[in-house]
Amino acid sequence: MNIPLNPAVFAKPLAILPLDTLSLKQRDAQTMALKKYKILVVEDDAINQTIARYALDEPDFEMSLAQTGEEALQLYEAEEYALILMDIGLPGQLQGTDVARLIRDMERSKAQHIPIIACTANPPSTKTAYLAAGIDDFISKPYDLAELKQRVKSWLAKPKI
Repeated sequence: MNIPLNPAVFAKPLAILPLDTLSLKQRDAQTMALKKYKILVVEDDAINQTIARYALDEPDFEMSLAQTGEEALQLYEAEEYALILMDIGLPGQLQGTDVARLIRDMERSKAQHIPIIACTANPPSTKTAYLAAGIDDFISKPYDLAELKQRVKSWLAKPKI
């Protein structure tokens, strides 16, 4: 089927559109602001799950929840996360430090590094053991909502390795 062309369409002058007033840098910043960050929260306690959900209730955060170390590894393998909040004392065979070590082992083959923040009621003196397991940061329970939100945003703002 032939569609006849209207020569009048081609006779009209082309409109020259003004360049966007935003610089590329500004557009990139806007794009980053619209990005959704997937956060894996590994927490077995219902109250702490609710607190994390409340603290991370922002349009640019998308949260997944695992209640055991085994669930955390399944979710990690199925999705790409920007950050992991890891409870240390988990039910089951894997503790938070075990999960962190296994994730770090898997990351070596992918050449990536996802920030892991330990969330625990243990004293700060145990932070050295967490760092040795591949955990990047530590936040004490009970959570301070403002501190939790600030730490998450701070780690998400860092350049990816």
